[in-house]
Amino acid sequence: MAEKKRGKSPREGFIVNNAGEETNSKTKKDELVLDAKLSLKLKGFIDQLKKEQKINDDILKKVFSDEILKSDIVKPSPDSLPVYIFDNANLSALEAIVKYFREEMGYSNKKIALALNRNEKTVWATYRNAAKKQPERFKEPSDDSMQKNVLPEHYFRLHNGQQLKSFDELLQSVSLMDDDVFGKYVNNQKNDFCNWIRDVFLDVRMAEKLSKARKVKDFLKIAKQQLGIKKMVKELKTIWIPSNILVAREKSVLESIVDYLKENKNLTLHQIAVLLNRDDRTIWTVQNRAKIKNEA
Repeated sequence: MAEKKRGKSPREGFIVNNAGEETNSKTKKDELVLDAKLSLKLKGFIDQLKKEQKINDDILKKVFSDEILKSDIVKPSPDSLPVYIFDNANLSALEAIVKYFREEMGYSNKKIALALNRNEKTVWATYRNAAKKQPERFKEPSDDSMQKNVLPEHYFRLHNGQQLKSFDELLQSVSLMDDDVFGKYVNNQKNDFCNWIRDVFLDVRMAEKLSKARKVKDFLKIAKQQLGIKKMVKELKTIWIPSNILVAREKSVLESIVDYLKENKNLTLHQIAVLLNRDDRTIWTVQNRAKIKNEA
């Protein structure tokens, strides 16, 4: 049997495509970056049409081909990232992404490196650091436990004998207290209400915010603000971020994410700060840097 003739090895800096032709690997990489940028701009245009002109997907199907509508441009692809993974005080944005791809999607370091246009060794080191900082896996947002009744053994017992079984009942009871009675539970030595919120409802953020209150009106005002934020975050947690926005390396990972949420999802900087668990001033600075790079 005649030996199959082998093609010659590609020159350095080139790859061989399916047709057996040599292609410059740098050019191919540049094409991928350009495709990612164009896809992102087209998605932003479609989102703007849907919002401003109240155009639904049925109308869009008459304008765009089914192939386009099935792509990342309209709905999340397997490489899209749920925004809730960034609501994290332990991990950097890149660490959260790599951890999600490794543990939730089962991607290899090589596949992650290709998806993010990163070096494979960088991905390996990033995942190692992320696993050390946060050994547990990500948890999808669940129903707010603050709205549920707790078990009888976890009821909060007031000095008058009344038993509170929910956060709502706590707010109702506090609203009927004067500052002197409130001070029996919350003062410079202890904070019984915040301890209950943290230990029973496991809401560390709510407890931390309420710990600043020393008067009834402040406690109720902060609680109302935090409940509003929780409602807003619950609605925004459904957002998915396409990983192809990270292919172009002009901006940092966080700059790319913030810029996408601001320009493509029309979120305010405060909404982004809450969603990503970052300080408002940090998000302002990050968005300002991204804006300068966009205009360069």
